Order: sequence, then C-alpha cells, then structure tokens
Amino acid sequence: MDPVTKQTFALKHVIREDVKDLRFVEQMENEFAISRLFNHPNLRRSYDLKIVKKMIVKVTEAFLVMELFNARRWMCICRLRWWISWIASCRRRRGSRPCM
Repeated sequence: MDPVTKQTFALKHVIREDVKDLRFVEQMENEFAISRLFNHPNLRRSYDLKIVKKMIVKVTEAFLVMELFNARRWMCICRLRWWISWIASCRRRRGSRPCM
C-alpha cells in the first residue's frame, strides 16, 4: 500500500528454478511493456517491473507491481447489471408486471 495515496497494489512474483521457467519471466516483461502503452479505466495498469539477476546475466526472479483488481466488487456490479436487464426484459415481455 502506498502510504501517501493509500492505493493498494497487486504484486506478481515469478521465481526461476529451471531453464524452462525463463519463459514466465519473458511473459512478465511482455505484459509490462504492453500494459504501459494503454491508459483505460477498464484495463489493469502495470507500474513497475523489477528483475533480480545473479552474476549479471542469470535471472533468478521477477516482480511486477500492478493495479489491484477488486474481483468481488466487479462481480457485484455484473450481478446487479444482470438483474436490472432481466427485470427490464421481463417488463417488456409481460407489460409492467415483474416476472415471478
């Protein structure tokens, strides 16, 4: 949490334990590069990428700081929108009476 703005962040952490795990670090680098290109309220932003290296070249782990996405709030909004559209469609089909 940022002490000044009180904004909570999400942290994605990748540990490279095998040579094959390097692809996950590369995916994280691509995700960071692409997310820096857009600024939209419905898309999660990435703020910082830190890559920890050993012996200058070998990547051991990576951290990506992202905007926290509140899934519970989003699900409530989706359910509310669904109920509102369902009630509206029922009223259109049956006049002004609600469906039940």
